[in-house]
Amino acid sequence: FTNSSFARTQATFIAENLAERMRANPDAIINGDYAGFNSSNSIGSCTARPAQYCEVTGSSAATSCTSAQLATFDLYQAVCGSGGSETGSAARDVLPNGQVSVACNDAPCIATSTYTLTVSWDETNASNVNGAIDDVTNTQSTQFIITP
Repeated sequence: FTNSSFARTQATFIAENLAERMRANPDAIINGDYAGFNSSNSIGSCTARPAQYCEVTGSSAATSCTSAQLATFDLYQAVCGSGGSETGSAARDVLPNGQVSVACNDAPCIATSTYTLTVSWDETNASNVNGAIDDVTNTQSTQFIITP
């Protein structure tokens, strides 16, 4: 139960952080740069950072980013954090098989549309099936519906 509670708390933090990043980048919302994102289809192993890395790292300055590049960076941060070298802040750092998706709730998506942010992970629990105890893995998720 402790692991389940920890995972749900971390998923909530990740979704809240992404929601705030989206709200801070309204041009990307208007242009649909967040809509339709699914980390299982969009981001591989987290070893390749986005071409425009919109953050100060070590002694290097942040590069200037367009709103679309910042959206790509925001989504990468939600899934991968700092690219695998630093842990503890992103779906794949803290959640087993952590995934992030963003869906626009309107078709077509417009500037005032609501979005559903979903953070999911795998959770393993013991299950008693016909007198035998087996581990069963289920996908859990938390969702936020936001109006950026």
